[in-house]
Order: sequence, then structure tokens, then C-alpha cells
Amino acid sequence: MTPGKRLTFLLLFLAFAATKITAQDTGQTKRHTMIFRDVPIEQALKELVETTGIDLIYNPGLLNDQQIFSISKDQLPEDILSDILQETNLDYILLSSGTFLLIKSPSTPSEFGSFAGAVYDKSTGEPLDGANILLADASTGTSTNRAGRFTIAPLLTGKYEVTITYVGYKAVRDTILVPAQTDSPSRFYLEARPVFVEPLIVSSIQPRLPYYSPEGEEVNNLTGWGSYSGSTDAIRSINAVMGINFSLSLADLHLQGGAAGDHQVLLDGVPVYNPVSLGRLTGAFSPYALEKITIHKAGFGAEEGSQLSGIIEVKQDLADHTENTVTLQADPLNANARVDFAADLSDGTTLKTMIAGRGNFWRWYQKPSLSGTLEQWDRLDPLLIETLLENRSVASSFRPLFHDSDIRFYDFHMRNQLQFNAFHTSSLSLYQGKNYLQTQLLSHNDNTESDVPDFMYTRDGYHWLNTIGTFQHDWLASSRLNASFSASVSSHRSSHHFAMANSDQLVAPSGDINRVREQLGNLVDRQGHSGDRNRLTETTFEANFDYSLHTDHSVGFGLESKIVDYAFSLSDPFYHPTSTGKTQLILSGFIDDEMALSYNTNLVAGTRFTYIPDHQKIFAEPRLSLQYDKPGTPLGYISGNISTGIYRQFVNQFDVTSVGPSAIVPSNRFWVPADYTTDIPKAYHMGAELLVEPTEHLALRWETFYKWQPNMLALNYHALLSTPESTTDHFEDQINFIVSGKSYTYGTGFNISQFIESWKMEAMLSYQYTLARRKIPNRFDGRFMESPWNNPHKLMGSVNWNIAGGLTTTLRWKSIWGRSWAFKRAYYDYLTIHQNQTGFGSHSVTSPSDDILPPYHQLDLSISYGRGLGDRRIRVRADFINLLDRHNTLEKQIVPQPTSGGTEYKIRERTLPGLTPSLSIELFF
Repeated sequence: MTPGKRLTFLLLFLAFAATKITAQDTGQTKRHTMIFRDVPIEQALKELVETTGIDLIYNPGLLNDQQIFSISKDQLPEDILSDILQETNLDYILLSSGTFLLIKSPSTPSEFGSFAGAVYDKSTGEPLDGANILLADASTGTSTNRAGRFTIAPLLTGKYEVTITYVGYKAVRDTILVPAQTDSPSRFYLEARPVFVEPLIVSSIQPRLPYYSPEGEEVNNLTGWGSYSGSTDAIRSINAVMGINFSLSLADLHLQGGAAGDHQVLLDGVPVYNPVSLGRLTGAFSPYALEKITIHKAGFGAEEGSQLSGIIEVKQDLADHTENTVTLQADPLNANARVDFAADLSDGTTLKTMIAGRGNFWRWYQKPSLSGTLEQWDRLDPLLIETLLENRSVASSFRPLFHDSDIRFYDFHMRNQLQFNAFHTSSLSLYQGKNYLQTQLLSHNDNTESDVPDFMYTRDGYHWLNTIGTFQHDWLASSRLNASFSASVSSHRSSHHFAMANSDQLVAPSGDINRVREQLGNLVDRQGHSGDRNRLTETTFEANFDYSLHTDHSVGFGLESKIVDYAFSLSDPFYHPTSTGKTQLILSGFIDDEMALSYNTNLVAGTRFTYIPDHQKIFAEPRLSLQYDKPGTPLGYISGNISTGIYRQFVNQFDVTSVGPSAIVPSNRFWVPADYTTDIPKAYHMGAELLVEPTEHLALRWETFYKWQPNMLALNYHALLSTPESTTDHFEDQINFIVSGKSYTYGTGFNISQFIESWKMEAMLSYQYTLARRKIPNRFDGRFMESPWNNPHKLMGSVNWNIAGGLTTTLRWKSIWGRSWAFKRAYYDYLTIHQNQTGFGSHSVTSPSDDILPPYHQLDLSISYGRGLGDRRIRVRADFINLLDRHNTLEKQIVPQPTSGGTEYKIRERTLPGLTPSLSIELFF
């Protein structure tokens, strides 16, 4: 029989043996849109016939158990059938009668497809960036980008076991089918594990592979816990993270021994300069507006940016996708409010909105502990006022008569998200934070026999305003490519005013204290006291891309254009006049190459480039990171990471020491981009981390780091304290008041955390050692000195316990040893240079590393109780800060004491507040 006769016979046999699906109207010229996702092929064929009206015959034995993934947009029936059969071993023939006949393909070559999708929070629908996706059968995986999206391609078509993990969430395991072609991304929803502290903090190494426990994969669902809502100071909530230190009296954060300006705080990807409130006593942001804080430490990747120490990413929260809610909270210092809104719009578009705010009510009620602290700190420093009055016999005789503090601050947050479909999502974020702090002090000279003025009046004021806005669009361009486009603006405005007057300047001083204060206040207003100002505006356009080259190989790359407009002026009465400002264009880009060297080993190599067109300079910052994960060892899950790189910083922060004798804030802070008259700061990083998880509830972490800065910028106090040659003499170029020094930092630490499920308890213990030293030309005989902010030894412990129902308690302990720079910064930066004074009796300020403060110990207790009231919920929290009522030493002052034999110098300690109770009430409805 000839081949032609065999084919004719086969077709006739199939025509009689096959099942036939017939429609009344073929309608083969009409176009249709049909989507099949994980649908049995038989069902897909029936829906095709019902929708298009074609005639179709086939042998049921050909279909097997094949599942269909296909998208056909505005296509003819024949093209839709082709799409359905594309991932199968079937083909079709169109008979002369117009009937479609299914046949088996002569051969089915190996085909490749892709696996793309997104990972979301199950409760809120918020995308989870940094979630790990592992395909066990393919021995490969990846992680989600900032929009929570991922791609793995190419993959052989077929079924795969996928595991998705994310810190703070329960792992998800599923079976997926990878077809040859699909435009429909997968969605995975992770359920958050119960947490005691919000917002969620992500730091250090994160496991890439799933943890396989013989006892099961999931913990019990513990919904209904009375979770502790965390600190009312959102930024300080990261204090328990290894490598993080705060100045004891301030919310100034130091990352792995770096200066406060060596890291950058990003809110929804936008820089926020000076993210503090209340004169730097507390952190910025409403804690009720935040979802997550991610900390990038030594060895962070090229995509994160250019900073000497690291990046702290703060992400605003979004509304729940199922309901609209209102949250109200109040405590003795401030009040918080939040409104959540979610809606389904036309064409499947969803809208989510979060609006939150925080403000204080100081003018109506002054928290006694804070008011008392400010009054205690607002005192004339005996040594500084003695120096300013140039009279060593009466300085210590000034006694405070009147003190007043004015505090005003607010934070406004808003975030909106429009999700058009699985491919396109747009978001808009706004934030504004305003802060104002002013103190007034009237002091009286009790020594009536001296020629020193009877009254001394000082006024110290600080004001700053931060505003940001950003628009971002995320696009899943294909099964291999993710793209993100954003435009943002960050604006910072700040000013500092200090004034001082005395009764000798009055023509007819009054004998009434209130009248004297009014007269001196009016005199200060007329004198036009100092006005230090800083303005910085950044306008940024950014595009980032992630492309999957292979199942174990992906590339990330991005471009950024930033316009920086700034101005800075220093007109403090104690310093040389300084003013500078300009507009600068900074172009940058990065490329990250990530590849899986094996199932257990992952390598990321990248480089960041920065180009300055005005100066035709280009800077390269190569980065490298290697991570190894091994589940199922005798010790449990083990994960290790080693990272290194070169880091630059193009916008720098400087703190000018406050010389005012009654200054509350120790320094005046400003930011300026490099003007390239000085070296660009540069740092080399080496970091290593190890994670061991014997069980899913027990984790042991260890980390170590080393940083070397051959170029470190610092203020040149010898120049700033020089006398101007004329009234028009002022510094403009940064080389005139900034010098280049060197610094190094290294440290190590460990952390043990245990979750006891039966007790609903979480316990943590950590220790860290840090040494940070720097050398500044013409300071301290050119020696390396310990950095003023360094906390060499830090021990922390905490216990979070859900006692019963909605009752939760938190106990926190912190100890610090070895703090140096014991005296006021003005002693070291002003008196030793301007007055050439280094010794005061037996006390010297020539070697701050040797001036050691006493150990610091503090125990805090928080008790929280929440319960439901119908569809509403109330939570009451009592905080007892410094439960043991310890008066820890903040700094030391040198007090001159006139005697018959001359002047003696004694030490007076400035202490932190003792026991500070606080009550907070929260309402949810």
C-alpha cells in the first residue's frame, strides 16, 4: 500500500472511530479571546467548540491527562486551536468539510518554557521583595525584585516542585506546570508568621533553600495573639539588630561603626535626610504607616546604591485588599491615626490606599518626663560660659531661673497602588515630616561681687522639613524580563538659630524677672541672631530591569539620573562664615550578574558606575557576594555568606559641634554633595555571616565585618574657628573647611533566638563588639582616635510572651561598656582649638579615647492587652522605660570652682532620665 493510500485509510478510520463535537454554526471567521490556565485538554476543547462553533473530531485515547496553559487574544478559531495544542503532542488536520481532525504529532521535540510570577502577602496583598523561589527538580531558583516579581527561564516543559520562602512568613510548597509559552504569570500568597514586634525587620543573611523538618513544614496558625505593636519610635525598633547602635540620648543611628551620615535612609526608595524628630531625640515616621525595614550592611549589592556604611530601606504599608479600616492611637507624647481604603475598579483594576499621620500636642500637654529632661539639660555649661565671658572666677555661680521648651512635629504618610492586571502595577507614595524645637533659658548670677552680668538669656532653635514624593510603575514585560520605572523628589530644609544676651546690654534693666526675660528676648530679636541653613533637593529618574538568561543565571541592570540642588550657609557667632551651593547632575548605573554555581551555592557579581558630567569624572564600585546553603546537616540548616566591595558616597553629612553653652542638641547637621575640591569618600568592605538553624524555631547567627576608609571627610575645625579677615570673608569651596582623613572599623557579634511555640514565647540574646577609629589631620597629634559614637561592647536580651489571649508582655535588657569621649563635644572641638585649652586641673581633653564613661544598663518592660468589641478592637499598652530607675551617665561636664587658692575643677555628670512610665491606647475599627 502506497503512503498516500495509507494516509487515506487512516483518515477514514479516524472519521468513524473518533468522537465528534459539532456546533450549529462554525463561525470560523469570527475572532475570539480565550484563556486557559491549568485546564484539562478535554475541557479546553469543549469550551473552544461552545465558544467558536467549529466542528471538531478526535480519538479520546489521544488526550491523556494533559493540562492546558494558553492565552489567545482576538484570534480566529483555528489559531486558538493551535494555541491549545502547542504544548501537547497533538496536531490537527482541516478536512474539506471544514471539520477539524485531531491527530498525534509525528514527533515532539524537547521544548522550553519559563516560570514567571509574583509573591504577595496573603493578608494585605502587598508584594514581597526578596522572597526566595526554588525549583527543586531543576536545582535552581531566584528571588523577587522590589515589585515582588520573578522570572526563571528557560526551563524544560513539565511539572516542577516549587518552594517559596520569606523571612517572617510560612513557606509555600506547590506543584507547577511549565508550558512552552505562556503570558500568564503565577501568583503566590504567603501567610505571615505571628510576630511580636512591628514593623517587620529584615537584616543579615536570609536562607535561600527551604527548611525540611521531619516534624512538618508549618507552624500552627496562631492568629488571635495579642501581638505587641512595637516601639512608638519606628526607627529605634531596629536597635536589636546586630551592627546597629544609637546615640544614647538621640535617635542618631550608626551602622557597623560608621558615622551617622555614612548610611542612607530610604522611604519607598527615596532618600530622607535627617529622619529624626523632637530635636533628634526620637526617630521620624509614624510606626503605624510602616510595613517593613530592610537593612543592608557590609558588602551590600550594586543595586542598593552608593553609601559608605549601608542602606536602610523603610517601606510604607498598604491597605488590606478585603476591607477598609481606621486606626487611632494616643500616648502622652503624640497621637497616630491611619485610614486604609481598598476598592475594585473597572476592568479588573484594584486600588489600595493608606493614609497615616502622627503629631504631638505639647502646647496642650507636656509629658512630665520629657519636660523634666529638657529642663535638666538646658543649663549653662560652666566651662563654656566661663570661656565666653573670659572670667574664670564666677562661671559656676549662674543659676537657672526660667526655662521654656516649645516642641512641634508631625509626620504625614500616603501610599497608593493601582494594579491594572498581572502585568502592570503603579504606585504613588508621599511623605512630609516637620520638626521644630526651641528652648529659652534665663539664668541669674548669684555672685553679686563680680562684674559679670546679673542675668544671662539664651535661645536655641532647630527647624527642619522633609518632603518626598515618588511614582513607580512595575511591568512584567515577558516571561524573562521584569522592568520598573520611577520618578521621585526628595526635599530637605533645615535651619538653626542660637542667640545669647545679658542684662549689661539693656539700657534700663528691670528688677522683675519676667520683665527682664521679655527685654532680653526683644533684644535678641533685634540683633538678628545666627541663622545656619541647609537646603537640598534631589530629583531622580530611574529604570531597573531583571532578565533571566537561564534557569540558574539572571542579570539585573539599571540607570539613574539625579539632579541635586543644594545650598548651605553657616553664620554661627562661633564659626567662620561659610556659604556654598550649586546644582549638580549625577548619572549612575549598575549591573548585577547572579548565577547558581550549584544547587547550594549562589554567586552575585556586580558593579556600580557613577559619572559626573560637570567634572568629567567616572567612578566604579565593584561588588561580590557568595552564599552557600545546606539543609539537612547534623546541625540543621546552615547558610553562609561572604561579601566584599568598594563603596563611594557623593552626598555627605557633616555635624558642626554646638558651642552654645545651653545647647540641647550637640551638633548642627547639614548635607552637601561633593564639589570635587576634596577627595570623594571611599570605603572597602569585607563581611561574613553564618546562620545555623537546628530547628525552625531556633536560630544562631554570627557575623563579622571589616571596613577601611582611605578617604574620609571631616570638618576642619582649625579653619572654621579662624577669625575672618573682613566682613565679606567667607568660605565657599569645601576644601577650605573640610579635610580628608582615614578610618577603619571592624567588629563581630552573635545572636541566638528561640521561639517556644507551646508557651507562645520568643527569646533573644545577642552580643556585639565594635571598634571604630579615625585619624584627622591636625587633630590629637595625628593619632588614630576612637570614634565618638562607638559602643565597643553591647549585650542585649529580650523576651516576648503572649501570656494569654490578648495579653502580651515584652522585657528588654541592654548593657553597653567602654564608651569614650566622655566630655561634651565642644570641649574637644572648640576649647582645644579656639582657646588652646587642653587641661583643666587634673582633667585633660587631649585624648578622647582615654576618657571612658561608666557602663550603661537599662531594663524596659511593656505590657499590652487587646480585645475585640464587636467589629472593633481596642488595645492598651503600658511601657516602663528604665524600670530599675538607673540614672545612666550621658556625658561629663567640667565645673570650675573658685577657691582661696585659685580655681579647682570638678566633674559633674549629665544623666539620662530614670524610670519613665507611659500609657498608650489604640483603637481599630
